[in-house]
Amino acid sequence: MVRMMTNFPTSGDDWQLYTCSMKCGHAARSLTAALRRALKEEGAGKAYDVWRATAIKWAAYGALDSEPIGVAAEVIEKHFGIDDFWG
Repeated sequence: MVRMMTNFPTSGDDWQLYTCSMKCGHAARSLTAALRRALKEEGAGKAYDVWRATAIKWAAYGALDSEPIGVAAEVIEKHFGIDDFWG
């Protein structure tokens, strides 16, 4: 399988966390690191599970809202060359 280089979200704004009401830098860095680790897994489903385990820890910052999940899914889709992670 050919894996593509992917631009990673790095900030609270990139991840669409609750940056208007709290500082989200640490959460964003953790989510980015988790995504990088996740992309080393075999398959999109396992990658998402790895990322989600970290997102659960940052739920109070909005990490489990649909927007950050969508950001992670988009990167995972591009990395694994799939059209629709949820499809």
